Amino acid sequence: MKDKIKKYNDWLIILLVTFVLMFLIHQFTLAMYNASFPATKYFNPIPSTVLLEIGTIDAINIFSGSPTESAFPDYVPALTGILFWSVLIPFLFVKGYLLSEKMEEDKKHMLWYPATSLAGIASVVMFGGLITSIVVFNNTGKSSEISTQQDDLRYELSQISLKATELMILPNEFGGGGGTFLGFQDEDGESRAIELSDFAEGDLQFQYEIKDAITDSMITVVGKFPTGEVYEDGTLKEVKIQIQIKPQAEKPLTMTDIRN
Repeated sequence: MKDKIKKYNDWLIILLVTFVLMFLIHQFTLAMYNASFPATKYFNPIPSTVLLEIGTIDAINIFSGSPTESAFPDYVPALTGILFWSVLIPFLFVKGYLLSEKMEEDKKHMLWYPATSLAGIASVVMFGGLITSIVVFNNTGKSSEISTQQDDLRYELSQISLKATELMILPNEFGGGGGTFLGFQDEDGESRAIELSDFAEGDLQFQYEIKDAITDSMITVVGKFPTGEVYEDGTLKEVKIQIQIKPQAEKPLTMTDIRN
C-alpha cells in the first residue's frame, strides 16, 4: 500500500505547494489592493491585459482629441509578467527537473516543486483568460451585429416615414390622402385609412406593422428583426423600434426603442 502511495508523493506535494502558493498570492494581492505601489500587476500571468488597458485608454484619448499619455513605464508590467511567467518559471522548472535527474531514488530537487506549482497556476489562469477572451469576443461580435442592424432599421424607418408623409400630403387624384391619413380612396372611390402597403414597399430589409389606431394626423409604425436568441418559453427575441409620424406637429417624427 505504501509503495502504491509513494509513487504519487511528488504530485501530492505539488498539490499541497499549489494550495499554499495560491493562498499566499491571494493574501499578497489583498495587501497590495489599496497600496500606492501595486506590485501584483508586475506579476500578471496574462500580460496582454496590460497592453489592452493601455491601448483602450489611448484610443479613448485619441477619439476625444486628447493627447496619448502612454509611455515606456506603462509597459513595464507587461514585460515583467512575460519575463516572470514565460522565462523565469520555465527556467526554474527545467533546472529543477535536470537537478532531480542527478539525484538518487527518483527524488525531486526542492526547486522542482515550487516551479511546477507556479507553472500549473499560470497554465490554469492563462487557460481561463483565453476562455474568457473567446466568450467576450463572441458576445461583442453579436452585440456589434445587432447594433448595426438597429442602425439600419432606424434608417429604413426614416425612409418609410418620409414616404408616408409624402402620400399623406398628396391630393386624392394623385393617389394621396389629401392632407390626412384617413383620406385615401380605394378603387371604388370610398374613403379609407392609409395602409402599410401604400408606403412600405420595395426591397425592404426588415418587417413592419402599423401599431394602434390611425388618426387623421398620426400613424405609428413598428419595425422589427429577430436577434437569433430564444426566450425560455421558446419564442424568438426581437428588436423593435417604433416611429410616430405626425407631419403637422412641431416634431413630425418620434422614434423610440420598444423594450421586450
